[in-house]
Amino acid sequence: MAHDLRLKAQQTKATKWLAQANDVYLASLPVLNEFIRGRGQHEPPLGRDYGSLSELSHPTRSAAMNSLAVALLRLKADGAEAGFRPAKENDQLRIPHALYRLIWLLLDQDPRFIPIPADPKNMPLSLKFYETYGTETPDSANH
Repeated sequence: MAHDLRLKAQQTKATKWLAQANDVYLASLPVLNEFIRGRGQHEPPLGRDYGSLSELSHPTRSAAMNSLAVALLRLKADGAEAGFRPAKENDQLRIPHALYRLIWLLLDQDPRFIPIPADPKNMPLSLKFYETYGTETPDSANH
């Protein structure tokens, strides 16, 4: 949504969103996919990303599955802990990935974006994180 609202072509939508209008709460995937394709990525992952976010917004089935998994783990059912490993690994990646995307959006000066007067010199820790994202593992950052 942040990417969609930063596009100059979406100024009317951004204004409505700031006014808390009811009809602007979804990002326009076709608009974003066209923007991404214009930057050289021919298979934008937004549909997959949006599906994952939609699951977070509408978690009924996932919540039921998670409740069952927790119950089985508490009952010490064979293999119950295996389902928790991917979630733990994903949790370690989710926040850094979101932070990277936020910093990228802030720093990107594509002419189709509404300009944000951010000076990387004024945000050295964010810039260091942005520049090293993906080159360090969570364990190597602690040593």
